[in-house]
Amino acid sequence: MSRFDWRVLLGAVLIACHRHAVQNANRVEREPINDERVDREKTVERGVGDPRIAALFKDTTRSTAFSAEGRTYNVQRPAERQALRDALTRERRLWQASKPANYRFLFRSACFCPGPQGWLVLDVRPGRPAQAWDRTGRPVARNDWTTFSIDQLFASFDRGNDQLSQVQIAFDQRWHYPRYLRTSMIYPDGWSIIQIQALQALQP
Repeated sequence: MSRFDWRVLLGAVLIACHRHAVQNANRVEREPINDERVDREKTVERGVGDPRIAALFKDTTRSTAFSAEGRTYNVQRPAERQALRDALTRERRLWQASKPANYRFLFRSACFCPGPQGWLVLDVRPGRPAQAWDRTGRPVARNDWTTFSIDQLFASFDRGNDQLSQVQIAFDQRWHYPRYLRTSMIYPDGWSIIQIQALQALQP
């Protein structure tokens, strides 16, 4: 996909993961991907980059991406689906009222296959694609996973997805962005997780 379609953000991760799982169903099982393995491989392959960027990862956790935080909505039920919409509308309004023009945050994603991915730092500035770095401080190539903003994450909810069964979401108390987002679909291996933390304002 050469250009990210924000209307299907919540389904894109799941579809990609499901396709990857099907393609690899008959292959030999590999070592599970985790932050430590990802970081080790990147460090060996790329070497150390900008130490100022690398220092931003000091507070990232290496625990499982699954969490009990936030509220879980069973979106196949109309009342729960409406409750989620109400929560998103409220938090999105608060985000719009307080968001910095330029900001940076830590981000990671996970899905059924290939599993948890390493943390990244994303910089968001008006009129430019987001820029990402990995834990070593090296720039990461721009793609669908590394060029999104908080506004675009909120906008992804504007179009419903009938394949979703549950949405678990927790919001940051200061900035009101979704700091933890887990979506589950109606088939067993259809889940994805997005985690965002340590958002900070940047100078222009």
